[in-house]
Amino acid sequence: MEVCQALRRLLGDVEIDHVFRDAPAAVHLEVRAGAETAVGTGTHDLLRGTWRIGGGGRSLYLAVFDQARTTVLTQGRRIDVPAGHLVAGSSAVPFTVIQEGACRWHLIRVDESVIQLPPATVDRVLYRPYALSPQLRQLIENIVPITEGQPAIGVVGLDHYLSGLAELILRSIHAAEPDADPGTAKREHIERYIRRNLTDAQLCVGSVAAAHAVSRRRLYQLFGGSGVASFIRRARIDKAKALLADPTYQDHSIRQIAESVGIRSAQHFSHLFRDATGESPLAFRRSAAVQLGERSAK
Repeated sequence: MEVCQALRRLLGDVEIDHVFRDAPAAVHLEVRAGAETAVGTGTHDLLRGTWRIGGGGRSLYLAVFDQARTTVLTQGRRIDVPAGHLVAGSSAVPFTVIQEGACRWHLIRVDESVIQLPPATVDRVLYRPYALSPQLRQLIENIVPITEGQPAIGVVGLDHYLSGLAELILRSIHAAEPDADPGTAKREHIERYIRRNLTDAQLCVGSVAAAHAVSRRRLYQLFGGSGVASFIRRARIDKAKALLADPTYQDHSIRQIAESVGIRSAQHFSHLFRDATGESPLAFRRSAAVQLGERSAK
C-alpha cells in the first residue's frame, strides 16, 4: 500500500496499474511533491516490473533508469531505453514501462502547461532515449534533498525549480537532435520572449529585434514576412481571451484587460478582439461565464 501511495504522489492524477513478478518489498522510493510537480528517486531489484500510466491530466515525465533493462510501449511502438539514458513521456497518451533486474532511477513530473516550448517541439522528443551530458545528469541526481522532514525549499519554490529544470532538459535534448533547426530554436526563444512581455505597450517588431540583437530582415526570415507583428497581435488576443474567461479577473474592466496585454486603448482593443474572434470582449466574457457555469453544474 505504501508503494502505491508513493507512486500516486509521484505520478499525479493518472491511472496506475503495476504488476511485479517479485516481492513488492524489493521496491524502495522517496518522493517530494510540490503543488503541480514532483520529484522521486528509488531502487528496486525485480525479476520483472510493469507500470502502466495514463488516462488523466497533462503531465510530462522525465526519467533516468540505471542498470535495468527498460522498455517503453506506447501507441504500438516499442522503445528500448539503454541504462543511464533519459526518456520523456506524457500522461496524455497511455504508456507502459517494463523493467527487468536491479535498477536505480530518478523521475521528474511537471504539468505540460508550464513548459514554454511549442507542443510540436515537446512531442518530437517524447519516447526517444537520450544520452545525458554529465552536467545534466548531475542536475537531475542532485535536485534537492527529498528525505521527509528535511525540506530544502517550499512547495512553490519546488514547482518553479522543477519546471525550470524540466524545460532546460527538454531544450537541451531538442537542440541535440540531428535534424534540429537552429532557426526553429531561435524562433521559439523569441516567441517565449514575446509572450513574457505582452504587457509592454511598446512591444513591436523593432523592439523584439533589438532585444535579440538581430535585424528586422532576420526576424522576417524566422517568422515569414510580417509574421512577427501577426504573432504579437495573436499572442495578445490569446492572453486576453484567457483573462476574460478567468473568473478571478471578472472584476477587471475591459480597459484593464486591454492594458494587461499591452493595449492602452480599450476601443482599439475591442476592435482587434472583434476582428480576431468575431465577437466583442464583453460578449466573449459572458459566453465564457455561461460555459463555466454549465460545466460546474454537471
